[in-house]
Amino acid sequence: MSTDRRLEKATPETWMNPPGGRWTFDQVKDLELPFDWELMDGAIVVRGMAEWWHDQVRDELFFRIKQVKPDLYGVNAERCLVLDAHNTVKPDIVVFDKSGIDVASLAATPAGIVKLAVEVVSPDSQVRDRSSKPFL
Repeated sequence: MSTDRRLEKATPETWMNPPGGRWTFDQVKDLELPFDWELMDGAIVVRGMAEWWHDQVRDELFFRIKQVKPDLYGVNAERCLVLDAHNTVKPDIVVFDKSGIDVASLAATPAGIVKLAVEVVSPDSQVRDRSSKPFL
């Protein structure tokens, strides 16, 4: 009896070797690794630890945006944003339209409800933050 490897869930032992060459969000969403990660083109990309200044800038922006946003919008930080089955990124801040959705049941933010995505660019993630993510 053969199993379809494309349906396998990623594990800490298999995350570097996706079946069929690419993971999907459904295969990796419950994956627990000792580092933060994003899914880009079906590959798990390790996110480096943010510097202190980065978190201070992100938090200040988050709180200021939260204060001025219209009531129908929500704001989150460092949460998965599903662009498609093989691309799930974690922008520093996302403003989204929460009308018609149950935010308590979301595993990730769907791209279709996003109004603004913010990246605080760090030296170790400039290419991803300025090229790859905006392109996606």
